[in-house]
Amino acid sequence: GRIAPEKQVEKAISTLKSVRQRGYLIRLHICGKIENDLYGKSIEQLCKENSDWIVREGRVSGAKKAHILSQCRFGIHTCAADAFGISVAALVPTGAIVFAPNNGGPTEVHDSPALQFECVDDAADKICAVLASSEKQSALCAHLTGKAELFSAEIFVDSSKAVVKASLNRQFRMGETTK
Repeated sequence: GRIAPEKQVEKAISTLKSVRQRGYLIRLHICGKIENDLYGKSIEQLCKENSDWIVREGRVSGAKKAHILSQCRFGIHTCAADAFGISVAALVPTGAIVFAPNNGGPTEVHDSPALQFECVDDAADKICAVLASSEKQSALCAHLTGKAELFSAEIFVDSSKAVVKASLNRQFRMGETTK
């Protein structure tokens, strides 16, 4: 995706830096081109300062993107009030546990207060709580497996077909009553 101010990548970095300071040696993979604008330069600086645990993947798609996603057990989405949160919907089917702000579309994707946060400190607390408990991880994975099915390509196609069919049926009935 895009590395842009509304994505609030700096919040992901701050959150995970706090998690690391609490003893969890996690890494962050940033996927997307970091532009040469003011925001991009600030993210680039944060990446350099934390180069021992931040991996800049650049713009990725296809097989490379699938490979990166398949290697991640956890994800973090920091775009506040995102309408949908496609990155969350992309990570959940891979089996990743994904944390996201407690507003906007991603809350509908994972539907779990344990994965929703208000601020950097809240996010770090919730991530650490999950990292500390294999039982929580197992329960969240089971919960998210059910949610992933709701966002599968098959469900999307079937739902789209049903909407088109209903629309055509409605138009046909309206045509009959006006004759």
